[in-house]
Amino acid sequence: MEWSETIRLWSQTPVKIVDIRHIVLKPWEEPRAYRLPANAFLFANQGEAWLKLDGIEVSSMGYHVLHGGKDAVLYMKGSNRSIDYYLILYKPIMELTGDNAAKRIEQLARFKRPYTFRASDPILLLSLLERMFVHWTKGEELERLQAAGLFYQFVYEQFRQLQLDGAELAEPDLAAQIALYIHEHYRESIPMETIANVFHYSTHYLARVFKRKYGSSPMEYLVQIRMNKAKALIMETDIPIRTIAESVGYTDIYYFNRLFKKQAGATPAQFKMHRLGLKGSIRTNIMPESFIASQAEESYIVNSDNHYQQNAWRVNEMNVRFKPSFAVSLLFSLSLLLAACGGTGAEVQPTAQTNNEQKNESANALPAEKRMFKDALGREVEIPANPGKVVVVTYGGYLLPLGLKPVGADQGTLDQYPEDMAEVESIGEGLGNAEAVSALEPDLIILPDYHKAEAFASYEKIAPTIAVAWGGDPDVINTLRTMVTL
Repeated sequence: MEWSETIRLWSQTPVKIVDIRHIVLKPWEEPRAYRLPANAFLFANQGEAWLKLDGIEVSSMGYHVLHGGKDAVLYMKGSNRSIDYYLILYKPIMELTGDNAAKRIEQLARFKRPYTFRASDPILLLSLLERMFVHWTKGEELERLQAAGLFYQFVYEQFRQLQLDGAELAEPDLAAQIALYIHEHYRESIPMETIANVFHYSTHYLARVFKRKYGSSPMEYLVQIRMNKAKALIMETDIPIRTIAESVGYTDIYYFNRLFKKQAGATPAQFKMHRLGLKGSIRTNIMPESFIASQAEESYIVNSDNHYQQNAWRVNEMNVRFKPSFAVSLLFSLSLLLAACGGTGAEVQPTAQTNNEQKNESANALPAEKRMFKDALGREVEIPANPGKVVVVTYGGYLLPLGLKPVGADQGTLDQYPEDMAEVESIGEGLGNAEAVSALEPDLIILPDYHKAEAFASYEKIAPTIAVAWGGDPDVINTLRTMVTL
């Protein structure tokens, strides 16, 4: 069947969406007849039903596309399984008066042309329909504009598959269909049960079929897709780490951090610093291969977890990563901060006026060994003027370029810097163990700001606890400045 004229007409005629519906017909539900108020596409997603549209009959087991014109009657009869389908109602915008009225009426008839076919790539069509339906039902003009864009993608894709319908088609590759579905929905929560419902097979069978082709389970594949997307965003943008995590499907920043470190051999913040190093310095031979290796077309999973740990980049390699000008600027900034914090710097001789002012203000001042610090959560925290025993969670590596070491750090940090932190005590995995921290008798505790309030409350019983911004800076200067200030 020749479709070139119809496709040309679609490309030249504006179309308005009337409605987008997602309908479920229950098992053995009474037959229904529905006269279409506008031209329509119907996509039978799953289940069983007998369908008749404008004289075309289909016993659908799912993945059928039907098209009919305005005033055509759709008959539908369910079976012992429910039928899930999408219905898109649309109308072409065409002026039917004037000299070319007869020609336009003939063209309008082409939009009513009835046809049906079984989709060769149903998941791609389903993905477009799902997104289209979500945007349409929100009702806002901007969302409906997005739905209109997706509608034209759907029209293109169904014409492409329609033209293939008469050819000898191989049975759709189930594993490839699952991979495509994951690529389309990786930002969402898609457990195996969801994938099983989409493809109408058991989770065990789908996992076996998928692993035979890709060497990993669908869930492992999903994690790797998300991590690859996250790496690209970290390498190419200055988007905060927390926002990147949410954009690839993770609302728990700590869980995202753990997964990322397992896959990349470095935390997102360290990976981000590595990117800055490459921008301003010559690439060295100690660069991790996992950061630059091209991905095979269908090879996403590396089975050995240890592979990611062999060449992990570390914070204290900054001196070989950055330009000399960057290092000079950094050292200059830090020296100023050290001077401001009471470190090295010129000593100012007190005058009589300053002595009197100090005496007058002494009643309201903090003790000399204390000072106030505003942390990343906006809290004013009283901390030691010169802390000597600091416990750091996650950010221990930031102290190394400054020539400093904590008394305690989480095990993940110690594993990252086994030589530099050989004498540092472990407080345990992740957030650490409160008893282990208490045993070190710290005078200051530093945590990333993404932890819950309960974690800060627990550690504040041991020592003053400061929140440091997590991944929000486009470079490492501000984080290092915070460490120096503390």
